[in-house]
Amino acid sequence: MRSKFLLLKLLGIAIIIMFSSVVLAETQQQPVGPDTLTEMYSGRHPVSSPLTHNAYAGNVTGLELYTRTSTLGWQGYFGNVSGTITLDDASNNTMYDWALAAPEGEVYAATATVSNWDNVLCAGAYNISYHENETYNFNKYPNGTLKTIQDVDGIDETFNVSFAGDFYVGSQHISSASGCQASYLYVSDAADPTGKFTELLLLDNSTANGVLIFTSLLVQGGTTGFDSVTHDFQMLVAEDGHNGNEATTAYYFYVEIQ
Repeated sequence: MRSKFLLLKLLGIAIIIMFSSVVLAETQQQPVGPDTLTEMYSGRHPVSSPLTHNAYAGNVTGLELYTRTSTLGWQGYFGNVSGTITLDDASNNTMYDWALAAPEGEVYAATATVSNWDNVLCAGAYNISYHENETYNFNKYPNGTLKTIQDVDGIDETFNVSFAGDFYVGSQHISSASGCQASYLYVSDAADPTGKFTELLLLDNSTANGVLIFTSLLVQGGTTGFDSVTHDFQMLVAEDGHNGNEATTAYYFYVEIQ
């Protein structure tokens, strides 16, 4: 009788451990959609008016011209992130929470929802090349043929440094050994080789060619950004505006804070 009771007790403990493991697996921290997303500002480089030069019959004149034109392949985002780590039930009733005025973490943007963050990894050369040409239409003439010389603002040309940081996407460890391509965004209207604002290319590998996930690392407490104003993050997302395309693309934003 005693041995039977002991067996039942051990079985009960085993069931509790198994149930606890399931709960832990289901509650693994991962990127989530933000509760609010508010547009504070949007603008673009203004179009310059033509300049004149007087032509004189018989003269031969050398000219040097310089121009700035808006990219046809990118949208920029910047801003701040605040949040709360919370202990809630399924109805959002809070037992306790911890406000984060200056969180660490990442901001993610993708053209589709990410259903399984365990399938996220660094975007490889093939994936980058595929999406660069087929999804966002870089490096193509209006008739669809590939250019001999690639666009200077292409994805591969923009994300042109090897990621040297270390963080987790849910349970996935991303480090310098993972092989991610990154980009360092500008500070005070100039290039910043130190990478204060670092963005890298991840891939949702759930489909054949995957979906690029543009990933910006938060700067805890913020730092001076491209416009000499303090921001928590800056990021680029690819957007096809080539060959007169004026359609917009919906990006799904996720945040992971700690």
